[in-house]
Amino acid sequence: MHQCRDLALVEDAVQDAILQACQKWPEQGLPDNCAAWLHSVAKRRLIDRLRRERVRQAPRAQHTLLESYQWRYSEATVHLDIPDDRLRLIFTCCHPAFAQQAQVALTLKIICGLELRAIASAFLISEDTLNRRLSRSKLKIANAGIAYEVPEGKELQARLPVVLAVIYLLFNASYGVASEAEESQEDFGLESIRLGRLLYQLQPSCETGGLLALMELHRARRISRTSELHPAR
Repeated sequence: MHQCRDLALVEDAVQDAILQACQKWPEQGLPDNCAAWLHSVAKRRLIDRLRRERVRQAPRAQHTLLESYQWRYSEATVHLDIPDDRLRLIFTCCHPAFAQQAQVALTLKIICGLELRAIASAFLISEDTLNRRLSRSKLKIANAGIAYEVPEGKELQARLPVVLAVIYLLFNASYGVASEAEESQEDFGLESIRLGRLLYQLQPSCETGGLLALMELHRARRISRTSELHPAR
């Protein structure tokens, strides 16, 4: 993303890589490093799309991608303050160039995989309204050449409130889960608590600790809220 700065093209390239993985991995087996495999395939797809579609500023973007093609996936985690891939991506996507709602919505959709319906419900707006906001944000990234890079030092602290909002809304997506059909939503709850714990280790502030405690409390009460063995009185 920090090399291309066109979110739509990046999304398409990642989807192509995932599709190729679904086709090849069952036959060939899992690669030694699944993330590195996906990254490599997505980068090749992105280069192909840049060449084929000749997007604006394509020569510079192609040169950057081609120049860094031999870059190894493991090197991306060196000398960074954030030890977890997803948490690092959340901090990266919560870019101050956008309004807070746009940051949160874009991060929930792109990084966390939340459906438009769930995000729109969290903001009390329609899916169409949310979709238009996301489209404007993606266009701004492409037109303004916004650099998506992993923040460090004081930038981490500045983005913390928005990151906390992302984790909280991700947890909310799992709050009403009561059946196996909603199991994927339950995964959001487990993932948000995992991210909250990591974030508290990274930034042990009152706000982070409070959010983690709140999520843990609601998680502990989940069975009593949803089980048929504990009807409401």
